[in-house]
Amino acid sequence: MSEQEIKRLKEEEAEQAENTAQTRPPRSKHHKHHKRHERPNLFGPILLIGIGLYFLLTNMGIIQGTLYWEVLFSWWPLFFIFIGFNIIAKQLP
Repeated sequence: MSEQEIKRLKEEEAEQAENTAQTRPPRSKHHKHHKRHERPNLFGPILLIGIGLYFLLTNMGIIQGTLYWEVLFSWWPLFFIFIGFNIIAKQLP
């Protein structure tokens, strides 16, 4: 391959790279995380509000302040179910 052919190929390659860069829309740095910021995650805040309401109502004497540990221990798998639904909700468009 002669030097002229090599030079011509390099010029063609540079021209193709320039054209490709011009036609492709620029991507932002946070492109991957854009979906996450469209819809806020409400699971954590709702859980904290629920816990806060429980303790507030207990301190005010509106509800009985005993937490039934047997019920909590038997229903703990619901925590994982809620996390799973939360993950699925994040994936939906």
